[in-house]
Amino acid sequence: MKLSVFLAGTVVAFASMATAAPLCTDIGAPDGAVTTMADYVALGSTGCQIGDKVFYNFFYSSSFGGTAAAVPASAVFLAPVGADTFNPGIAFSGEWNVPGASSAGNSFIDTSLGFTVTVLPGGRSIDDASLTLDAFAQTGTGLATIGETVFAADGFTQLGGRAMTVSTNGQRLDDVFFASTGTIQVKKNFFVGVPQCAPTGEGCSASGSIAVSSFTENFSEIPEPVGAILIGSGLLALG
Repeated sequence: MKLSVFLAGTVVAFASMATAAPLCTDIGAPDGAVTTMADYVALGSTGCQIGDKVFYNFFYSSSFGGTAAAVPASAVFLAPVGADTFNPGIAFSGEWNVPGASSAGNSFIDTSLGFTVTVLPGGRSIDDASLTLDAFAQTGTGLATIGETVFAADGFTQLGGRAMTVSTNGQRLDDVFFASTGTIQVKKNFFVGVPQCAPTGEGCSASGSIAVSSFTENFSEIPEPVGAILIGSGLLALG
């Protein structure tokens, strides 16, 4: 009887969460091919589903200065990746471009973004996060850096003991491992910039440019679903 109640509750909970959150490929454009950060932000706490996980509570803010131009949420595109693997995530693309230096001050785009990930009932727990700087063009003094911290469900407890960092002048891939969990909060600071240059008769004494077009976030998971382990143990006990 207890096993039957557990099974029924698990199925109902999974069905209700899965029904509430659309597949991430189904939002945005009618064919699901192009989806912006603005679409994801608009989903709020409902979010959308990639594999056995719901991604929700997206936020995005960006400031700029010097030779750079604004990159609004509507100009940032998101694509689910790895839905059928043990490493699902999201690929981010856009045009974070600082074309040159300015003698009036630093030129930059400074962006904060983040979201929450929760495992659906019976899904695979998360035990690792990775960040990859995929595509960029850099000259001279141009620089791009993405810093990311993964928090527990409370939004304050840092997981893995450190933040991740990728940079055009350093490593392009970073990952952090932590005890398996069902909910994480992800917060990133993404900076692209070219420092102020000293004016000369022909422009700047030193210059550069930086343009980032894509980066990817993945979340490794425990291969065996926790729910399956519990259910299998119960069935063995009954047998």
